[in-house]
Amino acid sequence: MFSANKEVKPSVNLEKKSHQPRAGEKEELRKIHQKRMTIDNLLDLYNDYRILYKWFKDDEYAHVMRVILRKLSMLVNNDGKSHV
Repeated sequence: MFSANKEVKPSVNLEKKSHQPRAGEKEELRKIHQKRMTIDNLLDLYNDYRILYKWFKDDEYAHVMRVILRKLSMLVNNDGKSHV
Protein backbone atom coordinates (compact mmCIF):
# COMPACT_ATOMS: atom_id res chain seq x y z
CA MET A 1 0.00 0.00 0.00
CA PHE A 2 0.97 3.64 -0.40
CA SER A 3 2.19 5.35 2.75
CA ALA A 4 1.60 9.10 3.12
CA ASN A 5 4.71 9.44 5.26
CA LYS A 6 7.02 7.76 2.79
CA GLU A 7 9.70 10.05 1.36
CA VAL A 8 9.93 10.01 -2.41
CA LYS A 9 13.48 10.31 -3.71
CA PRO A 10 14.02 11.59 -7.21
CA SER A 11 15.79 9.17 -9.51
CA VAL A 12 17.81 12.04 -11.03
CA ASN A 13 20.50 13.95 -9.15
CA LEU A 14 19.09 17.48 -8.88
CA GLU A 15 22.05 18.97 -7.05
CA LYS A 16 23.83 21.67 -9.03
CA LYS A 17 27.46 21.00 -9.62
CA SER A 18 29.78 23.97 -9.55
CA HIS A 19 31.07 24.80 -13.01
CA GLN A 20 34.83 24.47 -13.15
CA PRO A 21 36.28 26.16 -16.23
CA ARG A 22 38.28 23.92 -18.51
CA ALA A 23 41.85 24.69 -19.51
CA GLY A 24 40.76 26.35 -22.77
CA GLU A 25 38.15 28.41 -20.96
CA LYS A 26 40.69 29.47 -18.33
CA GLU A 27 43.08 30.63 -21.04
CA GLU A 28 40.31 32.57 -22.80
CA LEU A 29 39.22 34.19 -19.51
CA ARG A 30 42.85 35.10 -18.79
CA LYS A 31 43.18 36.74 -22.21
CA ILE A 32 39.96 38.71 -21.73
CA HIS A 33 41.10 39.90 -18.31
CA GLN A 34 44.52 40.87 -19.66
CA LYS A 35 42.92 42.81 -22.54
CA ARG A 36 40.62 44.67 -20.14
CA MET A 37 43.53 45.58 -17.88
CA THR A 38 45.56 46.82 -20.86
CA ILE A 39 42.67 48.98 -22.06
CA ASP A 40 42.15 50.35 -18.55
CA ASN A 41 45.84 51.20 -18.20
CA LEU A 42 45.93 52.90 -21.61
CA LEU A 43 42.87 54.96 -20.72
CA ASP A 44 44.51 56.04 -17.47
CA LEU A 45 47.65 57.01 -19.36
CA TYR A 46 45.62 58.91 -21.96
CA ASN A 47 43.84 60.88 -19.24
CA ASP A 48 47.16 61.73 -17.57
CA TYR A 49 48.60 63.04 -20.83
CA ARG A 50 45.40 64.91 -21.61
CA ILE A 51 45.76 66.80 -18.33
CA LEU A 52 49.44 67.49 -19.00
CA TYR A 53 48.62 68.77 -22.48
CA LYS A 54 45.86 70.97 -21.09
CA TRP A 55 48.25 72.50 -18.54
CA PHE A 56 51.40 72.91 -20.65
CA LYS A 57 50.20 72.87 -24.31
CA ASP A 58 53.25 70.81 -25.28
CA ASP A 59 52.76 69.02 -28.63
CA GLU A 60 54.71 66.02 -27.33
CA TYR A 61 51.83 65.27 -24.95
CA ALA A 62 49.34 65.51 -27.83
CA HIS A 63 51.49 63.11 -29.86
CA VAL A 64 51.49 60.54 -27.04
CA MET A 65 47.70 60.91 -26.79
CA ARG A 66 47.36 60.09 -30.52
CA VAL A 67 49.62 57.05 -30.14
CA ILE A 68 47.53 55.80 -27.22
CA LEU A 69 44.31 56.25 -29.23
CA ARG A 70 45.79 54.19 -32.07
CA LYS A 71 46.77 51.43 -29.63
CA LEU A 72 43.28 51.46 -28.10
CA SER A 73 41.70 51.30 -31.53
CA MET A 74 43.84 48.30 -32.47
CA LEU A 75 42.99 46.52 -29.22
CA VAL A 76 39.25 47.13 -29.46
CA ASN A 77 38.88 46.35 -33.17
CA ASN A 78 41.10 43.25 -33.18
CA ASP A 79 38.89 40.21 -32.58
CA GLY A 80 41.87 37.83 -32.62
CA LYS A 81 40.98 36.37 -36.01
CA SER A 82 43.15 36.52 -39.06
CA HIS A 83 41.54 38.43 -41.89
CA VAL A 84 43.08 37.42 -45.18
